[in-house]
Amino acid sequence: MSDEDFVKLFEKDFPLRYQQIAFKNELNMVNIINGLKVIKVPLLEKITLGSYRNEKGELLTSLHEGIVGFAPMFKMKQFVTKKSRYNTNINVRNNKTGHIIGNSKGVESDREFETLALQNLSYCSKELSRAKADDMDAKNRMYLDIYNKGIVYAADLKSTKSSQVSRKTLDTYLIGSCIKSNLLSETYMTPYTLSVKKNYIAKKM
Repeated sequence: MSDEDFVKLFEKDFPLRYQQIAFKNELNMVNIINGLKVIKVPLLEKITLGSYRNEKGELLTSLHEGIVGFAPMFKMKQFVTKKSRYNTNINVRNNKTGHIIGNSKGVESDREFETLALQNLSYCSKELSRAKADDMDAKNRMYLDIYNKGIVYAADLKSTKSSQVSRKTLDTYLIGSCIKSNLLSETYMTPYTLSVKKNYIAKKM
């Protein structure tokens, strides 16, 4: 190594690397604290809590100092597009359940909905289980608002009992098995039969 190369090497922020040898030359907390003092890096800092705000909407800072460090993170395979379970094509659906079928299907598990409930994200769980699932009326309203207004509000996505495909399928199976339920109505009629009956009565009147 020439003198110029040696000077360039030691002009870097951290030119040397600590060579650790198990049971012989190991790091300890005292050396770490002394080393941080030399390079003027604080070991303890007060942390701003991004999820907590006061009544004025200001971010809260921790009362006590904590150890701050850096952790290298690698992108998980689950976040890669080809590994994702979320649907990219909604054209093909199961007529009985309304769920997307094929390679682009995306289904949320019970654990995911439990997590949303624990975080008090009720609108998000309703959106995933209704407008983005098998509730065709809410889904059509959502797409229409996005097309016309460019924005959609979860509060505007009203959901009725008869608009969910899987609920209607289960109700039909129960009626066919002579089992009474209140999934859709108190009668032994499917939504289609009820609509025909209402239309018939309206015409008679």
